[in-house]
Amino acid sequence: MSNNTLKDDMLKARLVLQHTADNEEIRMQLATHGYDEQYLYRGFTLYEIAQQRLELLAVKPADVADEASSHASEEAIRRLMAWMVDFVAISRRAMRAQPQYLEVMGIEP
Repeated sequence: MSNNTLKDDMLKARLVLQHTADNEEIRMQLATHGYDEQYLYRGFTLYEIAQQRLELLAVKPADVADEASSHASEEAIRRLMAWMVDFVAISRRAMRAQPQYLEVMGIEP
């Protein structure tokens, strides 16, 4: 995964989470499908962990960044991306009748 792709993925994750959190109608629609604010909070938590891991790696010189740090960062990103894949699928199902909400969230219908 290239750095630009990773940055793009992280930006997209943050925007989807933020747009979802900012729109009460979207949150209510997701809640009717069993995905409440706790579920969204988990996404924010995974995002923050991944972002912190990336920031830690960015400040360490390449020769100091050990394998454990790199692995922990990769694992944090993997968990966030897995959550995002599920969230996008859930959102598409929940917003089937209101595809305009997907656009607000930053998700292609």
